[in-house]
Amino acid sequence: MPDCDKNIQDLISRMLTVDPASRITISQIKNHDAFRIGVPESYIFPTPIPLPTISDPIETSLVPKGIINSIMQIGMESEDTILNELQTNTHNMTKVFYTIFSKNVSLRSLPWRNVKPSPINSNSFFVSPQSDYILASPVNPKSISSLEMFSMNENPLVWDYGNSKNENENVEEVHEFSELTCTVEVFMGLVQNIFINRNYDFFYPNSLQLITKRPDYEMFVVVNVDYTSSNTIHVEVARIFGDAEEFFEIVSCLIDSISSISFQDN
Repeated sequence: MPDCDKNIQDLISRMLTVDPASRITISQIKNHDAFRIGVPESYIFPTPIPLPTISDPIETSLVPKGIINSIMQIGMESEDTILNELQTNTHNMTKVFYTIFSKNVSLRSLPWRNVKPSPINSNSFFVSPQSDYILASPVNPKSISSLEMFSMNENPLVWDYGNSKNENENVEEVHEFSELTCTVEVFMGLVQNIFINRNYDFFYPNSLQLITKRPDYEMFVVVNVDYTSSNTIHVEVARIFGDAEEFFEIVSCLIDSISSISFQDN
């Protein structure tokens, strides 16, 4: 056993248990103390948004070549097969992959009725189709990388307001925080607490994006984070639509929370 934290030693030991019936499960791993080392106590780990069910045909004339190549890398046998699958009137995984790669989803159509933020969702690694997504207008091929292989790692945002094709979901206001000296987990933990205290619903599909909705009226706020160095981050908080005064209060809460972090660090 490596010379490391006792919690890590315990987790490794339980993961290496020979008997599958006695071996630690994914749910237990995510609730193990070792899994939360170095993150704030209240931090909620990312959970993928449930996969969409898409029955309507997808217009194929504007499907970027990069996305087609990516779907073929997953296992589809030919471009013709992919285009045929996209034009069917039934749900299939080709449409799901297209939606994921294009990030071309309407915020309104996300499964908000099913989301309840809570610490450590045991189903985070296993999600299944739960709801219909509404695609915005077809993606412009010029907005997709011309590289042979389109990689989700180049831009992990699930909803990219910079490339949104839905005219009803344009950004109305953005507040930026530059060169913050803290980890993504610390910052996102603060953001999560602010939105929970304000009774917002949110999706946290990956560590760099939080998508929120006020439940009593239509207001969406998207938080995007990016590393500018190994220990500094850049943050954009965007109001897609909704009340400007409410957004000002959210930003003010963030400023106060960030100031408290800076004070503690000093």
